[in-house]
Amino acid sequence: MEIIQYSPDFLTPLTAFYNDFTVDVPHCYPVKEEDITFATSGVTGKSKYYDADDIHSEMAFVAVQDGRILAFIHIGLSDDNENRDGKTAHILFFGYEVGERQIGDAILKKAEGFLQDEGVTKVYAFSRHHRYPCYHFAYAQLSDRLGHVEALLGYNGYRRTHGQAFFDWENFNATPTPPDIPVSLSVEWKDGRGKLPNCNITAHKDGEEVGVCWSLSGGTFSSHPDAQEWVYTDWLGVDEAYQGQGLGKYLLLYSLQEMPKVGYRHASLSTDWGNNNAFLLYSNCGYRLVDWTYAYSKNLEKKAEVIIPVKTENRFSEIVSYTPDHLESLTQFYNHQVQGLPNCFPVSADEFATVLGGLSEETERSKGDLEEEALFLIRNKEKIKAFVHVGFKTYHEDNEDRENERTGYIRFLGCERGERQAGQIVLEKAEVYLNSFEVKSIEAFTSRDESRYPFFSFDYANLTNYLDHIQGLLGNNGYKPSDGWVFLNWENFSVEPVLPDESVHTSVTWEEGRGERSNCTVKAHKGKTEVGECQSVSAGVFSRHPDAQDWTYTKWLGIENGFQGKGFGKFLLQYSLREMKKAGYRHASISTDLSNYRAILFYSNLGYKVADWSYEYGKTIR
Repeated sequence: MEIIQYSPDFLTPLTAFYNDFTVDVPHCYPVKEEDITFATSGVTGKSKYYDADDIHSEMAFVAVQDGRILAFIHIGLSDDNENRDGKTAHILFFGYEVGERQIGDAILKKAEGFLQDEGVTKVYAFSRHHRYPCYHFAYAQLSDRLGHVEALLGYNGYRRTHGQAFFDWENFNATPTPPDIPVSLSVEWKDGRGKLPNCNITAHKDGEEVGVCWSLSGGTFSSHPDAQEWVYTDWLGVDEAYQGQGLGKYLLLYSLQEMPKVGYRHASLSTDWGNNNAFLLYSNCGYRLVDWTYAYSKNLEKKAEVIIPVKTENRFSEIVSYTPDHLESLTQFYNHQVQGLPNCFPVSADEFATVLGGLSEETERSKGDLEEEALFLIRNKEKIKAFVHVGFKTYHEDNEDRENERTGYIRFLGCERGERQAGQIVLEKAEVYLNSFEVKSIEAFTSRDESRYPFFSFDYANLTNYLDHIQGLLGNNGYKPSDGWVFLNWENFSVEPVLPDESVHTSVTWEEGRGERSNCTVKAHKGKTEVGECQSVSAGVFSRHPDAQDWTYTKWLGIENGFQGKGFGKFLLQYSLREMKKAGYRHASISTDLSNYRAILFYSNLGYKVADWSYEYGKTIR
């Protein structure tokens, strides 16, 4: 393997590498050689894409082995007057094959060394304004589908500086409802780079412009036929005086209503990672969150929108406390909420009832249990639209300042998409309930055993990214992400463990658990000294559903200090997976802390792929 400067001689293998690298990223369609030529034109001559006043010089490196590209990085130098300590650069694109972590690390360090030689002290990676034109839709940064690249950047000191969330609505069907504001709309179609035209819709009131919605063809970003059926909403804006009155939603849905007339079938849009109001609007219109993308930055050492308030009118028939009569309908509602989520399987009414025992005053509670619990649900015409399950616990500490301190917990919060008001009402009801017990703070979707639903994903799971309308609702009510876990899955896994030291021997212990198949503990010893341990359990520990029984979840992998960095972790994990395969398991899952880039690198380069990011939320009450 060698790392060399990119030249057009590598155009064909680089195009193949790019297409393989982005195959799982939403809205990344296969590109042609001319697309890569356009994006890299500034490496071999004058850039046809980047403005010379912005990116004034470019460089790219490829890692090549037997004529095949294993890694690629493209960088550019820019003028940044705010960086007084030196020059600024951008990583315009960076990728490496899964499993080739060392090569990815080497080419990243090669690029950083080049930049240091140029006097660069600040590097940005995957900025939304410094990106390949054929990568994703507008404003996209590094997709979290490329978890191995995110992990490598994090491992090398890059930190997230910005994020853009993407929402899709396939086969959309929009029915706009005019707002109370009397407005007139004008529709303007414009030819662009796509096969179908772009569209600008403008709202006027009394002759003055009060809102706009600009939509682009997916063909703006890709010439691939599949991209032409997508419309991307590039901008939705409402004059400040008319915000919060439904005009933004009306403009968006009216725009979507127009799009099928010219042939569009699917819709996409994006927003800033912290725009909870937009999250609520889009997810309750019909869009689904499909991708989180992030920009990164690092300091190099010098070398020696619409605000939409909740309506106070309550159109729901009743908000009530849970009774056993609600069990069947509540179970159905929960299953609908989690349908399609990673590692979430349908539950039976009997299984759902296991998390409701704390609602009864007759339940005997142990020291670790929540002291009291309540579940509130809201219905419309006998159909559940939202529910929240809460409780609290008192912590007795030696510190007098924390003596008898109470913490509230939101065990689960769910609401139908499009029923934001219902979600708001049950959340407010829960907070009033917890406030009556003078809780100091509220934690939502924690990984504590006493507060989480055991069948909601696998161990340690918090609030999944895929329930974006719930994330938006919590964020809009003052809850902040405080911790989180990333889950990596490997469907139809296949491993061949290699023992790094022949003097090490292994032992395997099987134990029956709640799953149909047994749990497994693999230990490695060198002589009488324990080297490490790997504990894997059946996903039947978490769910009774038949599909869960095919999954194994690795809940612990640990290597003693003196043996770390020598391949024993990889061996133990692979050895455990091989044993689980023999026992009939087909799929594997594992998780780690969000900031454990070393572990994410390790797992993603073994064969796991990032399946979900989940977050715990918190809010201080008093």
